[in-house]
Amino acid sequence: MVNDALEEIQDLRDAIEFDEDEMSGAAGFVDRLDVEVRTLRDRMADGSYQFANHDLPFMPVIADESTHFLPFKELLETINRTHREGLDSEA
Repeated sequence: MVNDALEEIQDLRDAIEFDEDEMSGAAGFVDRLDVEVRTLRDRMADGSYQFANHDLPFMPVIADESTHFLPFKELLETINRTHREGLDSEA
């Protein structure tokens, strides 16, 4: 799911580049979102990641964003829910 989110973030970057006027609202959060999700993936890869009962750092970034600018918001929310509840969480 995390790799899927990174692909979606790249697609969002491409959309911003293609239509800067329409997608300008996404430009303000895409860099921070990218950093936070990459950090999560890196922690998973190096074994330092741990499930915890608190939100992931990217949740404040996406909290107020609409699905117009963030069509994969549900994917990010599922990643966060899994982080909080573990692999047995109901998606």
